[in-house]
Amino acid sequence: KPAIAHFIHLDGYVRYYLFSLICTYILVLLTVAFAETKLLPSDEDHLHSPNPMVKWLIYLSLMTSSFILTDFQWPGYSDQLSFILLLLMASIPMTAQARLATLALCLVNHDGIALALLPVILCCFPKQERVTALLGVGLFYVVVAAGYGFSVHRAFQGQQTVSDSGAGPVWEAALQGPGFFVASLFFTYKLLWIAPALAAAMLWTQKDKATLTAIVGIIFFPVLLTLIAWDTTRVAGFGWLGLLIALGILMREWNRQPKVYRYALLALTS
Repeated sequence: KPAIAHFIHLDGYVRYYLFSLICTYILVLLTVAFAETKLLPSDEDHLHSPNPMVKWLIYLSLMTSSFILTDFQWPGYSDQLSFILLLLMASIPMTAQARLATLALCLVNHDGIALALLPVILCCFPKQERVTALLGVGLFYVVVAAGYGFSVHRAFQGQQTVSDSGAGPVWEAALQGPGFFVASLFFTYKLLWIAPALAAAMLWTQKDKATLTAIVGIIFFPVLLTLIAWDTTRVAGFGWLGLLIALGILMREWNRQPKVYRYALLALTS
């Protein structure tokens, strides 16, 4: 992201901030487009989509989740560019080479997000491409490890997982202050955390284990990464694609369920 900004002469404090806002706008646009075309029911499904006001509330709740708000808090992070690339892979038909190239761009954009892509590769990539994609991720982290002299301690210091200042490792801080840690996780999606639980229960009843595994893996694998990264709310938000899919599953039940279901779903997005 900084390299692209420099190339198009949008570096510097003010111009780079504007560039970050442009990336956020593109991410918002692609998120809405992905939901409208891939997740929400349509007349072709013989189902009706929720009315515009309901969808507006859903989108408002999504856009105030950490994967969007992070760019306003820390515009220097490159997260949004990886999220944009991920949505392009999910929305646009691609060849195997194009998917691998897009994955490679995600890898060089941010190392933490690259690790969070593992469940996406395992659950969403075509079977014949998964090994190649995983090898690409593995090769990337071999290069990263070589940069730290294959020292785990130096790597953790470089990522501020452990510190010489006496602050201790991240997982120790999480154990000593569990309330603060849980609160940090909560603000990633707020009440929308309930949506994956509802979708998981629905998929379990329908015996759709593949989709259930995908949602759980994509959403909760980044939660494990919060034990080695201080910015808990931001890192937990790396699983936002799973949340989006879970919301899509609930939205497809909008007209099939009683009004109590609809009111409960609206309460999640308020």
